[in-house]
Order: sequence, then C-alpha cells, then structure tokens
Amino acid sequence: MPHRRDPTGRLALSSLSRADARTLRTLELEWPDALGLMARVALLACPPAPSGEDPAEPVLAMVRAGIAAYRRARSDGEDDLARFAAFVDGITLALARRDQYCVARALTEPQRRVLARRVPPRQTSRVG
Repeated sequence: MPHRRDPTGRLALSSLSRADARTLRTLELEWPDALGLMARVALLACPPAPSGEDPAEPVLAMVRAGIAAYRRARSDGEDDLARFAAFVDGITLALARRDQYCVARALTEPQRRVLARRVPPRQTSRVG
C-alpha cells in the first residue's frame, strides 16, 4: 500500500518515529481522511509566521499528540468511533487554547456525524 502524503507539506511527517509512522498508517486505514484533517488544522491553526519562524514544531506536536491518543485508545481496546474521537481530542488538546476551534472548522461533514454519535444526548435537568 502506498504511503499517504500530506497534501499541504506542513505536517513534517518525515520527523515521525517509525512507531508513530506505523500507527499513522493504521489510523489512515481506519479513518482515510485523518491525515487530511491534520493538514487542514495545520493550515488553520499554524499559519507560517511572517517573521520566518518555523511552524513545524507546533504542527509536529499536534500530529504526535493525535497519534499518541489514538494509540492509547487502540491499546485500551476502544471501539473504532472511540479511537477516532481520541485522535481528534489529541490534536485539539495539543493546540493553543485560542486555536482549538480550528479542529471543528477542519472536520468534514462525515467526520462531524461520526463524532456526533459519540456524544451522549443532551441532558436537561429541572430545578425546583
């Protein structure tokens, strides 16, 4: 199977360890647009700095966090949807708080629907 490529060139995938690269391939088999999601988040949350600073570190931290969260969920025996939710949580929490909304913007409609199935119905309570 050919390796998936980062469509943006922003994810610094060549810097991943072999274990992370292997986990990313598994993630991409289960969720084919996982790499695309990270690339879209990187474009939204980590634009190139005008001063010429390298945005690779925050992007790489996001990629590693998503992979690590997915790997933990997988080793804990979580179901497919929970593994994807863990991955999304991992990339979200790796971002600065002010940029976390970018993950929601980067999700495709099918990804949103999948995550919506993981959220319990809204509970309402009555006081009094």
